[in-house]
Amino acid sequence: MPKRVPGSNVSLTLTQIRDLYAPPDWHPEDHPLMPGVVGNGRKPKTFACGYCHYPNGQGRPENSSLAGLSAGYIAQQIADYKNNLRKTSEPKMVPPLAGRSPTYTVRQLYDFQSGARAGLLVR
Repeated sequence: MPKRVPGSNVSLTLTQIRDLYAPPDWHPEDHPLMPGVVGNGRKPKTFACGYCHYPNGQGRPENSSLAGLSAGYIAQQIADYKNNLRKTSEPKMVPPLAGRSPTYTVRQLYDFQSGARAGLLVR
């Protein structure tokens, strides 16, 4: 049975909502088109960035908001994860891009998230 959220015309099944490779995008009009790794990930090891950080870059409570951060800052954080200079608050989780994705994919992420608007998580 499709699910809906207030203020959205999008309806998704529970299977779609739980898909780690295609994050639920309840408000696609609120952000630019997501580049590949943000919206689709790379099976089998790289989940979509947008699943944890949301398509708008705001992030879940346990994840950081990437919206509005500079591309250089995001690049440095990914490099620090890759070189074990930065850790996550969740020991079982490491950012999927840390050392496993081609440079052009990482560049797409930086450009997309640095262009996203920082703002409130709640409508």
